[in-house]
Amino acid sequence: MAEEKIKIKEDDIPDINRKPKVIACYLAGSLAGSGVGMDKKIELSRKNLVRLIDKAIYEYKMARETIIEEFSSKENGVIYIHIIINHFENCLNSIHRVFNLYESIKRNQNGPYIDRSLKKLTKVHKDVVRKIRNMVEHIDDDIQNDRIQNGQAVALRVTKDYKAIEIGDNSIKLTEVVDVLNHLYDISRIVANYKIEK
Repeated sequence: MAEEKIKIKEDDIPDINRKPKVIACYLAGSLAGSGVGMDKKIELSRKNLVRLIDKAIYEYKMARETIIEEFSSKENGVIYIHIIINHFENCLNSIHRVFNLYESIKRNQNGPYIDRSLKKLTKVHKDVVRKIRNMVEHIDDDIQNDRIQNGQAVALRVTKDYKAIEIGDNSIKLTEVVDVLNHLYDISRIVANYKIEK
């Protein structure tokens, strides 16, 4: 007997709607002199950070839209699930890279000031995102070295209730992914608008 398809409404999948894109803030700041006289490493990291946070948000939104499309479609869900997972993998990989860039900017004495509360909130989810991203990146090695238990996901997957994504014994709720994206968006806006005081 076929498993009955779970009913998902659009409101069941957390959304993120942050505007403007961080790249728009970066470009506007560049026109106003942001980046002039800035340490080269900070400036190069800043360029990548603003691109990647917009990418992470875009990939999350595309995964969400595809979930909603799947549940309004009469097509087989297997077609959609691969697209959904690809978007979530891209999202988590981009988040991981944003964390790394943020860390390098934060260590630089000439970098922008980031409020401690934003730093703390970001730290809360960094380890979970890193573990999941690392499992995705190293799953082939884990399979070859018998580190996957029976029944554990060997690829990133969405939980049956569509409230989380998981791989191996690691998972993160979609609400947490949205929280991370919101906090990184706020930090990225600060970094994008950073200007050297003269």
